[in-house]
Amino acid sequence: MARLRNYQLNLALLALLCFLAFPAFAAGANPGPQPIFVMQDPVGDEKGPGTYVYPQSPVFGPGKGLFDLTKFEILADGGNYYFRLTMGAMNNPWGAPEGFSHQRIAIYIDSVPNQGRTETLREGAFVDFDPGHGWEYLVDILGWNNSRVYYFTDEKSFKGRTGMEVKLLSGTNTIQAKVPRKLLDDHPNTWALYVLVGGQDGLGPDNFRQVLGKPTEWQFGGGSDTYYDPNVLDLLDPGGSEHSQKSMLASYNIVKGKLAVLVPVVLTEAPQDLPEGPSWWETSLVAVTAPFKVLWVTFPWKYYYPVYIAGGVAVILVILLIVVNWYRYTHPE
Repeated sequence: MARLRNYQLNLALLALLCFLAFPAFAAGANPGPQPIFVMQDPVGDEKGPGTYVYPQSPVFGPGKGLFDLTKFEILADGGNYYFRLTMGAMNNPWGAPEGFSHQRIAIYIDSVPNQGRTETLREGAFVDFDPGHGWEYLVDILGWNNSRVYYFTDEKSFKGRTGMEVKLLSGTNTIQAKVPRKLLDDHPNTWALYVLVGGQDGLGPDNFRQVLGKPTEWQFGGGSDTYYDPNVLDLLDPGGSEHSQKSMLASYNIVKGKLAVLVPVVLTEAPQDLPEGPSWWETSLVAVTAPFKVLWVTFPWKYYYPVYIAGGVAVILVILLIVVNWYRYTHPE
């Protein structure tokens, strides 16, 4: 009878240990999004063709960095793409729920060469695209729950596809757009990208804050005061003297009535194979361990570390109890 009680105790302690270790096991089974493309962008080039200046309102403080794209990343997991844009500075003076108010970002994706549209979905950025790299997808990133995905076949009046989750990553200057892979294609190794950064203005054309000849309280300055000024302060720069950001954004021709023409960054180093979707047991692990993630967020380490340490000590004691009782069970007196 004593041996049976010890056996039952061992089973109970082993079950408790498995329960305590389950979150770590699940984390290992779900490694998170994997990087498929990373590119640095020059620092301090948020001046469009080289002449743009900030509006005069103090809400645009510190007066630099807010529109300066310094790093662009694409990651993927089994179900989503993660587009991450790191800016030189960040604030949120108007309290947008995503965590940023100033930036208005448009990511145009060419997935099939010599196809797609060479003009933007709506007039606002005031740029055109290289005829050999028209776009098929648009990941449109704005505040106040207005981020959407569009296709090149969409009409200007179309409201866009929902499902994108946009937020400022905590403690960083990085904006992340989480886009379901089903809304885009699964071959980023064929993509070419136009990544445009402007100012967000709900009253501006296509929500772009406009560039004028002289800065005002709410508009940028340094343009030509014509329709042809690109409302783009920074872009993912493909580099080279001919296709630098400055040369491309200054390539408009007022006399001929032509907008500036951009060329894309080609993702030649992106992997051909993307991470597969989670298996049934990985999905189950994530579902079961979701409460632990909630606890971790609700009770952060820096405030509740004594509780976590006590839990670790408890796990060690459980292991010792299992070993001792198992030994007694297998070596009866």
